[in-house]
Amino acid sequence: MARGGGPTDQDELVVTAAILYYQQDRSQEQIARELGVSRPTVSRLLARARERGAVLVATGLWPGETALRLRAEHSSWSGLGGGEGLLGERVLRVAVSGRGAAGRERTADLVTRTRAAA
Repeated sequence: MARGGGPTDQDELVVTAAILYYQQDRSQEQIARELGVSRPTVSRLLARARERGAVLVATGLWPGETALRLRAEHSSWSGLGGGEGLLGERVLRVAVSGRGAAGRERTADLVTRTRAAA
């Protein structure tokens, strides 16, 4: 990430290389030619994606298979009393399902609190 918090050209290369390699099954040599970099550079980009635990979250239909599916099941807010005050927290119940070992659906509640409620 750049100092201002936005993605850098290097960040974009990491993401592009990971998509081409893991989603589109391109070889490192093919990716190197497509991105105009060396094959060792592609290897380093993919290593950086793995180190960062990079994941790709699609917000619509995805053309290939996915390892996991996330689904928001329920959302609630708390903190307002009688229509006045500040929102205190939000609870979002998320269901996760997938293939293989991840095949059993699980749910988790994600809780975010506002600064006023913390």
